[in-house]
Amino acid sequence: MKNLSRVNEVFQRTAFLIGLYGHHTKKGSSFDDKTIFDRIQNVDLETLRQICISFESYNEIIASLPSKGESISSVNKRHLKKFLNKWGLRVDQRVFDGLTDEYLVEVYSTKHQQLFRSANFFSMSGYTLSELTFSPWDELFHRSISNDDIMFKTIDMVLDYEIKYLVPKISHHILTEIKTKRKFKYQMVKLACVFDDIVDVPVGYLTIISVKELKGKLRLIN
Repeated sequence: MKNLSRVNEVFQRTAFLIGLYGHHTKKGSSFDDKTIFDRIQNVDLETLRQICISFESYNEIIASLPSKGESISSVNKRHLKKFLNKWGLRVDQRVFDGLTDEYLVEVYSTKHQQLFRSANFFSMSGYTLSELTFSPWDELFHRSISNDDIMFKTIDMVLDYEIKYLVPKISHHILTEIKTKRKFKYQMVKLACVFDDIVDVPVGYLTIISVKELKGKLRLIN
């Protein structure tokens, strides 16, 4: 229970900080959900420890709040650079070019575990941090099998061939948040390998994505 208490404290801190950006993270951890609680109970102590370390590091980064008049894209760049520097990681500098406020930035491990997400990611999420952390992705979001297939094939190609930077030729598609039924127009704009700066091997990948919520009649699109 001590480990769960630490996770809860870290998540509550994350939720508080995200709230300062004007984004909504539900109740932070929400361990009162039995399904989530049971899953966490089955997570080994070392994994829980690593999750806490990851979010504590993230909290340090996003505690650097926007300065007066600073754009969302500027904040995202600054936070991403802090994350990369903190963990000794490197990406192609082209990922920083042409970023606008509408874009979300995410970094994943080679096992598709989310390691970093720009603060504006939470403006598009109706899930708690516990749900996002301990639930399989396909229980949270839905996209067509064909779109899922081409996305992960492209990601695998970038990792397998250590492609430093790619503008994917993947058309936009509809992503549905299962819990809320919200629909989003989703497009991957940039994809890049993330390298360990010392041993120069891929340790994950970075995506720049455009996500726009569909409202009104557009929600009827499959």
